[in-house]
Amino acid sequence: MSKKDTSSELEGKPVPYALLCDAFHEIEQITGRLQITATMTTLFAEVRGNGAFRGVVFSGDTIRYTNAYLCSNTHLHGPTTNLITFSCLQVIAQNPADLEPALFLASNRVAPPHANVILGIGEALITKCIVQTFGRTSKAVKEAYDEEGDLGIVAESSRSSQKQLSFAAKPKPLLLAHILKALRTIAETEGEKSGDRKIAIIQKLLRDCKGNEARYIVRALQGKLRIGLAETTVLIALAHAVVASPPPVEDAKNAAADSSASKHLSAEVRRDF
Repeated sequence: MSKKDTSSELEGKPVPYALLCDAFHEIEQITGRLQITATMTTLFAEVRGNGAFRGVVFSGDTIRYTNAYLCSNTHLHGPTTNLITFSCLQVIAQNPADLEPALFLASNRVAPPHANVILGIGEALITKCIVQTFGRTSKAVKEAYDEEGDLGIVAESSRSSQKQLSFAAKPKPLLLAHILKALRTIAETEGEKSGDRKIAIIQKLLRDCKGNEARYIVRALQGKLRIGLAETTVLIALAHAVVASPPPVEDAKNAAADSSASKHLSAEVRRDF
C-alpha cells in the first residue's frame, strides 16, 4: 500500500476498493504476521480518518459477528485482548457504509457467519465471465489458468491487456460499499436464469476494475484471497488502528461534555442519598 498520506484525498468521500486491494497486494508480498498486522492497521487508520465516518457506529450484524468470533477464540490471544478489541470496536467504530465493508472484505466474508451466506461461484462461471468480459477465448483462459494456477491473476492480466478506446467514457472507481453489495446480491440471486444474472453483475465489476482489482474480485468470488490474512489479524489490526487514531476534535469535546454531565449527575445523586 502506498506510504503517502491519503487522508486528505479520502476525507468526506467514499473509500475506493483500490485502497483495500493495495493493502492485499502488499500483504501478498510478505509473510510476517506483525508486518501484515501493520499493513492492515494502516489501512483501517486511513479509512477511519475519512471525515464521512465521524459519529457513526457499526451495524448490529458486525457487532454480533465480531463478538461471537472473539468469544469463541479466546485461546488465540487471550480474553483481555478480546475484550479490548471488542470494546474499541464498539466505542469508536465508524461508518457502516465503508469501514464495515472493509472489515468483511478483509475477512474474506460477505456477511456474518450466523447469516450463512454463501457465494457459491465456481471456476466454470468465473472463466465464462473472463471470456465474455475481456474478449478472450475459452482455450486461452484455460491455458493461462493452467500456467498460473490462479484465476485472479488470469483476470488481472486479461484486464490489463484489453485495449481501451481513448474516447470511451472512463468507469467510475469501484467503492468498498459497492463491492460488498454486489457480492451479497450475487449470493442472494436464485431461481430461473440466476446464473445469467450473476454473470451480468460479475461482468460489470470486471469491466469497471483497474490495476489489481480484478485479481481480488475474482478471489473474493472464489472465497480464497490467497494472501495469508487471518480473521484474527484483521480484528487485532482494527483495534490497533482504533487505539492509535485520536478521535475527531468534535467527538472529544462531546465526550468531555458527557463526562462532565455524568459527574454532575453523580454528585446530585450522592446528595439525594
